[in-house]
Amino acid sequence: MIRCCAPAWGWAGSVPAGCWAASWGNSSCGIDWAAPEQPTGRGTAGYGGTSVAMADLNYTMREYTLEDLPRVAELQRQLLGDDVEHNLAYLRWKYHDNPQADRPWAIVAQHERDGIVGFRGFVPSLWQDSRSGAEVPMLALADTCVDTDHRRRGLFTAMTRASLEHFGDAGYRAIINLSTSAAPAPGYIKMGWQIFGHHGYLVRLTLRGVVARVLPLPVATMRTCTGRRGDLVCTVEDRPGPAAMAAVVAQASPAPGRLVLKRDEEFYNWRFGNVRERYTFALAHRGEEPVAFVVVREDGAAGSGAIIDYAETEAGGIESLVDLLLGSAGFVGLSVWNAGPDGADERLWRSCGFRSLEGLKKLVRRTMPPLPLLVRPLAGEPVAEDWCPAGLDLRRPGSWHIMEICSDGS
Repeated sequence: MIRCCAPAWGWAGSVPAGCWAASWGNSSCGIDWAAPEQPTGRGTAGYGGTSVAMADLNYTMREYTLEDLPRVAELQRQLLGDDVEHNLAYLRWKYHDNPQADRPWAIVAQHERDGIVGFRGFVPSLWQDSRSGAEVPMLALADTCVDTDHRRRGLFTAMTRASLEHFGDAGYRAIINLSTSAAPAPGYIKMGWQIFGHHGYLVRLTLRGVVARVLPLPVATMRTCTGRRGDLVCTVEDRPGPAAMAAVVAQASPAPGRLVLKRDEEFYNWRFGNVRERYTFALAHRGEEPVAFVVVREDGAAGSGAIIDYAETEAGGIESLVDLLLGSAGFVGLSVWNAGPDGADERLWRSCGFRSLEGLKKLVRRTMPPLPLLVRPLAGEPVAEDWCPAGLDLRRPGSWHIMEICSDGS
């Protein structure tokens, strides 16, 4: 754990037995620093060549444990909503049940009086070199929450820096952030992250979807239906088919020289247990053999959705499923991440009738700029080889195959 009584780059005083020390400067944390005439006894920190006394900064950074779950679920009411039981189910699924994690990976900030007041979660994931199949384990930045009474004290940065130190020798090669907005990116860059790409959106709207942009109306989707295209039998269901989906992924041919998320049957059995989202699954078979699938994260009552995962073993499979989703299944619009650096995925989706938001700006009330994709080796002071696990440079867009399923936010 970290005692945060003296948060400066130079530790002031001794480190308590059994604690691991970390520190950060006030310029990057946004901590409110006070310089009273008399020392408070809480410790001092050197900043700008002067010595300043610190106000109420008695926080301890430590690793999250199962015993912390009820308090974190209560804390997450400020982020997830007031249903604590729902929050408990979400946290158990995300941090305790993940088959690619040996334990929950998170840091909590504990105040001497108020208990746990901050939470910074991480989702372990396994990536593979598409050439050799070599696994590259990574952590993904996930949920962050700070109690309202303890905000603007640098706890967000403190928990992030603490995790870099504490998890640095845990065997994970890097920490990725695929769910951030543009505003926090400069702060992550100051802490060593680099932008390796951006993702925008491609969109396909039906006529009903165009009308709904002008006259919003409730739309009902058919969560189960069946259609045929030639020899393909296409089905839409409200539950996943983990074995069939994993079989398609195993037979698909990813672009060589890419890091791809490992998506096997065990992963799929877990991944769609997210109680905060609702999914639709479309699967195409030729005879008994699955040849394509598309997973849609539904957008409430709007009748639209986001394609978060997909694969095909023969051309035309995904296109057939998209047509069914926008036809009999009743979706009025679909979007998909556009993050493929080599253009292969963009060509796929454009062949299915998808267009950029910029090209549809007359129909879409507001567009969203491309959002950054960030990565940082877990090494405290990364050297060249830390950036290149499996010989693939993490800083190059061409080293990755990114879909929304790769993000903890989906």
